[in-house]
This record gives sequence, C-alpha cells and structure tokens, in this order.
Amino acid sequence: MLFACVYVPNFLAQAALRHDRDSRDKPFAIVAGTPPQVRVIAFNAKAKKAGLWIGMTRSDAEAVTGIQIRERSTGLEVAAHAALLDCTARYSTGDS
Repeated sequence: MLFACVYVPNFLAQAALRHDRDSRDKPFAIVAGTPPQVRVIAFNAKAKKAGLWIGMTRSDAEAVTGIQIRERSTGLEVAAHAALLDCTARYSTGDS
C-alpha cells in the first residue's frame, strides 16, 4: 500500500491567508484563547521579523507597529483542509 503525506508549513497562517490575498504581504498574527489568556499561535515571516513569537500575549503583539491581529478561525482551517484533501485526491488512483 502506498501513502503520501502533505506538509504545509505554518498551516494556521496559510489557512487564514487563503481567502485574503491583500494581507499576504503584511505582517499578521493569529491569536486564540480565552481572555485574559489570549496568545499568538501563528504568524507570517514578516511578523516574525518584526519580533513576534509563539505564545506572546495579544496585548504585546498589538504593541508592535503595523501588525494585523486576527482571531483563529476553525472554519477557515476546515475549508483549507478540505481543499488539500480534494487536491491530493486528484493524484490518488484509489487502488489498494
């Protein structure tokens, strides 16, 4: 039996940007949690260069100039996952 694995670096950030092409060139971070424990869980390379890190508090991230903050969207993640499955299924023969 053959199988494949698809690795998507920084999947949470990629899923968030999938439908928002205008934000791809801007620093942004995704946050999740229950206040007051809202933390950065993902970000793009520009945000990393600006000084963000995983686990940073939302208020600390908001203090960084030019950072766009977004709430985690499981809906966008589910949609991106479904799109990956659809794409990979096109290369599957279905033979076992």
